[in-house]
Amino acid sequence: TASTTVFGLSNNLTLFFIMRALQGLGAAASQTAGGALLIDAFPKQIGETIGTYEAMTGLSFMLGPVFGGALYAASFELPFLVGASLPAMTILKLLCSLPRK
Repeated sequence: TASTTVFGLSNNLTLFFIMRALQGLGAAASQTAGGALLIDAFPKQIGETIGTYEAMTGLSFMLGPVFGGALYAASFELPFLVGASLPAMTILKLLCSLPRK
């Protein structure tokens, strides 16, 4: 989220590459850890949980470029700023709604 914000606000090519690498590392970590966290949180509904998780992943791959292109038409920075705010809001929602152990 932070690297996406810096990526959207920077105007330095070297910083673009560094932030994009950090975005990739963050995405890889969150994608692999996300499934494990869901299974741990909902052990009795593994099939339904992973199915929903993967369906939403597929939906985001289909709709992301459409919305990103529309946002880019308005401003170069806008897709990155929106892209950074969505995970931040998701993290806050999950912290409030996932069961505590």
